[in-house]
Amino acid sequence: MTNVAMDGIIFELQIRGGISRVYHEILPRICEMDSSIRVDLYTGSRLRQEPPSHEQIQCHTVWAPQRLLKPERVWQNVRNEVRRFFMDRAIGSGKGRIWHSTYYTLPHHWDGATVVTVHDTIYEDLKEFFPKASDEQHRAQQRRAVQQADLIICNSVTTRDAVLRVYGVDETKMRVTPWAANDLFRQLATRDLPAPPTPKPF
Repeated sequence: MTNVAMDGIIFELQIRGGISRVYHEILPRICEMDSSIRVDLYTGSRLRQEPPSHEQIQCHTVWAPQRLLKPERVWQNVRNEVRRFFMDRAIGSGKGRIWHSTYYTLPHHWDGATVVTVHDTIYEDLKEFFPKASDEQHRAQQRRAVQQADLIICNSVTTRDAVLRVYGVDETKMRVTPWAANDLFRQLATRDLPAPPTPKPF
């Protein structure tokens, strides 16, 4: 039996988006491929989208009062710590389990293995476009998650090379797992192509 604990924070942050799409697509498929996997998915009480569903995925709602701390820009650091405190209490010590956050969070105390999936290093590579204090906090959080991980999953060779350049981690801990397209995506016959929205040669 493989027990995975996941922080589903991405489903609190995104109404839709690439990262949440990845977990919607992959988690149920992983469960279908391996009946021994059990996923405990922990989320806050105010979701912006539903998390993925499968009989091997059990969702846990963790209430935390961080949303009462307003305005957000003043309380941002405290809000994150409040959420983390309540999450830590809900998930337990981690002994014999694997931690995998959907967006770079780490428990304060975790006795199990940790895995992180890195989608890009844009906050590091383009710092001039992300100058706010919350952006710096995100950079620190991503760096900590990557450097403490027992295994780092990258979605491309380009991302792996960027992680090596930015964080200087041990390459033997890294795995490149390119994403595949959903069956909904297919090449259209020429006759089915819509009229181009612009004459520009994109």
